[in-house]
Amino acid sequence: MLSSPSVSDLQERLQAALGPAYRVERELGGGGMSRVFLALEPKLGRHVVVKVLPPDMAPGVNAERFQREIRLAASLQHPLIVPLLTAESSGDLLYYVMPYIEGDSLRTRLAREERLSIPETLRILRDVADALTYAHRQGIVHRDIKPENVLLAQGHALVTDFGVAKALSRSTGPSPLTTVGVALGTPAYMAPEQAAGDPNIDARCDLYALGVLGYESLTGLPPFTGFTPQQVLAAQLTESPLPVARRRTDIPPALAHAIMRCLEKERGARWASAEELVGVLDTITTPSRGTAPVAVARGARRWWPALGAAVVIGAGAWLAWRAHERADVSVSTTRVAVLPFTVHGSGDLAYLGDGMVNLLGTSLDGAGDLHTVDPRTLLGTLAHGRPGPLDPEAGAALATTLGAGLYVLGDIVKVGDSLHIEASLYEHGGAVARGTVEGETEQLFGLVDRRAAQLLANRTTGPGTRVAQIAAVTTASLPALKAYLEGEHEFRAGHFTQAAESFQRAVTADTMFALAYYRLSIVAEWLVHTELARQAAEQAVRHADRLSDHDRQLLQALLAGRRGDAIDAERRYRAILGTYPDDLEAWIQLGEVLFHYGPILGRGIERSREAWARVLALDPDNVAAVIHLARVAAADGGRVELDSLVARMVRLNPAGDRLLEVEVIRAF
Repeated sequence: MLSSPSVSDLQERLQAALGPAYRVERELGGGGMSRVFLALEPKLGRHVVVKVLPPDMAPGVNAERFQREIRLAASLQHPLIVPLLTAESSGDLLYYVMPYIEGDSLRTRLAREERLSIPETLRILRDVADALTYAHRQGIVHRDIKPENVLLAQGHALVTDFGVAKALSRSTGPSPLTTVGVALGTPAYMAPEQAAGDPNIDARCDLYALGVLGYESLTGLPPFTGFTPQQVLAAQLTESPLPVARRRTDIPPALAHAIMRCLEKERGARWASAEELVGVLDTITTPSRGTAPVAVARGARRWWPALGAAVVIGAGAWLAWRAHERADVSVSTTRVAVLPFTVHGSGDLAYLGDGMVNLLGTSLDGAGDLHTVDPRTLLGTLAHGRPGPLDPEAGAALATTLGAGLYVLGDIVKVGDSLHIEASLYEHGGAVARGTVEGETEQLFGLVDRRAAQLLANRTTGPGTRVAQIAAVTTASLPALKAYLEGEHEFRAGHFTQAAESFQRAVTADTMFALAYYRLSIVAEWLVHTELARQAAEQAVRHADRLSDHDRQLLQALLAGRRGDAIDAERRYRAILGTYPDDLEAWIQLGEVLFHYGPILGRGIERSREAWARVLALDPDNVAAVIHLARVAAADGGRVELDSLVARMVRLNPAGDRLLEVEVIRAF
């Protein structure tokens, strides 16, 4: 597993490997599973990008053959292809160098705008198809066309990482790499023949991926999504995509046809070549304007306008509903609850007890058929009358209430600078997998990934099991992680000012910590710090490639609300909840949208009651839910319910932001 070396450690090692030819300046975002650094080439006075592959990949790669394959790809000379300058290896470091291109990746643009205009999409498809035409004539197939590998600069789309997937695949001998997104491709963009492992891949797999890229650019989503990479691959093989024109009605028929023909299951039914597709795209005309989203006024969220009367169900009714929900929860054998670990031997690592819920949960989520219980939901449930250390019997009872048929218990022991992590995976009350890992404290992320791999090794989840890499979705900085976890604790308790301070410490410690930027943006909005909320959201988008797919979906839904498209935001949150029904964050944000935008759309704020009640079912001490339910009661004039909710708010948040309580009372 990837040991996630710190930025400073990896940067020093890379600099030593590069020697005087390049001077490494800083790490950049946007590398997917690779680490990306900006460097200066002093001799020519230009900046370059150095991409470093995971150190644990090096032992399986024939470095000489990798460099030979990269040299072949480096022979490509085309204005729309970012050239490969060199590829080298040094110990366990395998890296390649490219020119630095000013601009966003298509992935960053989609994270910010979600879907593109028809003219811009057509220009991007035309440019990428032109680059593919040239490369295919040279006998080089990309194999991994996706938004991350398309750079937008000076009005053009440039294709990057040409030949890297092939170079890795060709240089691994009889046991080809199976790391998703490197050798095989990326599941959402893989042609059926790639998904089936066909060794005779030809240029038409790139046309399929280009069709997916166009589909996502126009609609905001690729044709197939699923819980795991394996499910997406299965869909590529067996399912027909919904026609792109059904998802967006203003697409010119010729463009819709061009995209859907790229997505044909049989490669012979696709366009014969990228050159043929270029000719088709050149004939397509686009409308002068697209269809604008239904919008509502900006700046409406979390202000306290005078709202109309609401229908009050009553506190007793929603409390009864919460109890009913918990009683009827169904238990899934593929749902796993990572419970807090017991920490021994060091007070300075006490935060890792709860922290393992996030860390190990992230590693296990999406591995094979597994889905983890949302960490905020789990910790919120425990915080309500939390017991001491859990034994297997108590863990089984808690997991059952959360709908999880699997659960993890473990211990962390620190002796000097060494960590000993022991964990067990339980099913039906009995351990089905056990294991321990040991290492230095700074190797925490690698240790967690190794521990996750051990748990999965004794549980068959099908070929190609993927363990999510912690560094890609959280941070490689322990101080940043600790500050983030403290921020989550303060935010859940309603201490919004303290939460903002903690999240700010997290992003100061790691300036590319996308998840902390996302949470900082939300808490800043609670505090009505509009500029901070905007800046933090921009940083989250900038580093969105470091988020998990799940958190990226939450970010896109949040941005839909921020730009005033409440209908799209509600749709996105409900889609997330269709996959993650106990996602506390999605329920909270859905409640926000229904509460603050509902009246502007002619709906009563009582429509948000169900969402807030669901939040309390998942997290009984959630202050935000109590505040909003109090607002609903205040708008309806329900004195008894309002008094009860305000008293509950004071009990939960005696030292918190009292301004919120005052506003509720004023509204009444």
